[in-house]
Parts: sequence; C-alpha cells; structure tokens
Amino acid sequence: MALYSNIDIVRLKFQEVFTLEADNPANPSGDPIVYPQSIIGEENRMIIDLGLHFDFGDPGKPGGYFEIFGSFNATRARKNEVIIENNLKYSLLSQPNVYNRVNLGGVGYGLGIGTGVRVKFNRQYTFDLGATAAFQKIALWDDRRLKLNPLIYVRLLWL
Repeated sequence: MALYSNIDIVRLKFQEVFTLEADNPANPSGDPIVYPQSIIGEENRMIIDLGLHFDFGDPGKPGGYFEIFGSFNATRARKNEVIIENNLKYSLLSQPNVYNRVNLGGVGYGLGIGTGVRVKFNRQYTFDLGATAAFQKIALWDDRRLKLNPLIYVRLLWL
C-alpha cells in the first residue's frame, strides 16, 4: 500500500452544433427554414487526486494495482462563443453591458477508483496501463451534481 498524489492540467476545446429555425412566408408548406450554427468553447482545469495505491503481484514483475482517491478540481471557462452564418461571433461569457459579464468556474470535488496493469520496461522505467472512474462536481454553470468522469491512460514511472 502507498499514498500517492496525481496532478493533471487540462485545456479543453470543444465545438458543437445547434440549429436556428426561421419562418419562411414564401414556403407553401409552412415548414420553417433550419440553419445549423456553431458554438465553440475553451476551459482550463486543474485536477488534484490524493489516494491510496495497492499493488498485486511480485515487486519488479508485471502485476495489477487498485487505487482509491479523493479528487479536487479548479475549473475556469475561457471562451464560449456562438457563431452565426460563419462570420458573426457572440460571446456568451462577456457581453458589452458590464452587468451581464459572466465569470464561470470554481472549485469542485469528488471520489474515484482506478485499476490497471504495471509492466516493467527496464531497470528504471515501468508503464501503467489503467483506467479510473471518478464522480466529481465541476463548478461550471449551476449544475452541481456528481457526474462520472472516466479516464483511460498510459503512465510512465521512473523508479
């Protein structure tokens, strides 16, 4: 058994599509015109995990491990824009009116478990192939529910 800490710094970028509908009086069927539009965003996250690590198998040989951890995160939205007709950009975070300025982000927390396989590469290096599942509260918007955040990873350890 060992105590461990893990720090991840993440910069997420995303792009999604939404639709706008407009009435078309020239259309005899009365169906609206549908326009697909884009929404893009960026956010920064720092995640700190602190937990217990349990190895299975003989030291120095390939074997499995199990981890249980507490998780803390700091999140900040950097960009959230709606793009209309490929050239008009509207920020959802910062409007011209100072009263509408939005500063999204904050501190969240959670719990998680992980498992994986440790493979010795040479005398100094080993690789971990693993997966974790953390239930975390991310401090964005008003949604404060615990949500599943799965992760598959390859970790290089210098011993």
